[in-house]
Amino acid sequence: MCKLNPLCLVKIILAVIYCFWLLSSYLYYLTLKSVMPLENGSGFFMLWKDQPLVMYRKLYFFNITNKEDFLLGSEMEVDEIGPLTYSMEWHKSDFYWNGQGNLTYKRKTAVEFLPHLSFANEKTLFIP
Repeated sequence: MCKLNPLCLVKIILAVIYCFWLLSSYLYYLTLKSVMPLENGSGFFMLWKDQPLVMYRKLYFFNITNKEDFLLGSEMEVDEIGPLTYSMEWHKSDFYWNGQGNLTYKRKTAVEFLPHLSFANEKTLFIP
């Protein structure tokens, strides 16, 4: 049996903290599972399916300005060209639940050039 010394007290405190952490993690998991199911007709599903995901892609190109010197062994010098910026919007459709509780859907992607976030028009860029 453990006497009430500092080491024993530290072990007890750590055990209580660990048990509290396990219990709180499990309760958090149960709460998320009950509030956020992706089931047909649930409130969270309705929010999730109609929420488009918009991502932005910036493309940069680099022009090597000293090609001959670089091929002879000197350090490469480059000029940055860019960015060309695009928005990509993903929409979800054709939802299907199989018998095992899995959800399958199709994702459609719409890509749009954003000239106000780009250095030039995408049609004028020439890449040899």
